[in-house]
Amino acid sequence: MTPSLAQLQLTREITFDYAGARDIDNVIGNISGIGIGGGSAWTVSDEGRTFERLAVADGGFALVEQYDLDDFFPGLPEGHEADLESVDVFDGRLWLCGSHCRVRREAEEPGTLDPNFKRRPSRHLLGSIALGGSGKPKKGTGLALPYTGAGSLRRRLRENPYLSSFLDLPSKENGLDIEGLTLLPNRLLLGLRGPVTATQWSSRCRAGPHRLPMTSRTCICSTSAGSVCATLPDATTTCWCWQAR
Repeated sequence: MTPSLAQLQLTREITFDYAGARDIDNVIGNISGIGIGGGSAWTVSDEGRTFERLAVADGGFALVEQYDLDDFFPGLPEGHEADLESVDVFDGRLWLCGSHCRVRREAEEPGTLDPNFKRRPSRHLLGSIALGGSGKPKKGTGLALPYTGAGSLRRRLRENPYLSSFLDLPSKENGLDIEGLTLLPNRLLLGLRGPVTATQWSSRCRAGPHRLPMTSRTCICSTSAGSVCATLPDATTTCWCWQAR
């Protein structure tokens, strides 16, 4: 059973120092994913087209290098943010995933609703990059699903009877919105903010053969409203780690 916040106690604070990062306000103000592996912490934000590598430092992690997404995925559609929402490290590769969501166009007239949606293929990244012996990502090793059309993640999800009817909706209207990613041997698991489907189906999924074990310790880090992550002065972000009582 997942513990509630009332059942958790603070165990430590972890600081992420981004001093020297480009467009630093967007980076630390929109952190959307953290992955730790191989002695490094990797972070992504849902604004811009970069990802960051941080090394262990006193009290947490400090920025080592910031990377441009387009240097590793040159075919990623241009013109908009990549809306990266999740990152993981598995078997010597860094995995990155965008939201894959659609958004409704802004209405020209106040009080009206535009019936058209923006597809935003720049948000359709699901791919990985090989990490070298030093832990740095290696250029020329980026692999990704097609961003649109046959073989793309959105096209594959159309084969899922539980998700297919929601794929043409904007994310804020119960459409597809990927917010999490984790890798297991021969498995890639996606965490969805949307769509929200019937609770009966969700229960069957939790009881299924791919249920993940719940640990007694977890680290929560988010800059969304109501979270337990704070942006501090001097280009740092602090995350609070909690454990079950």
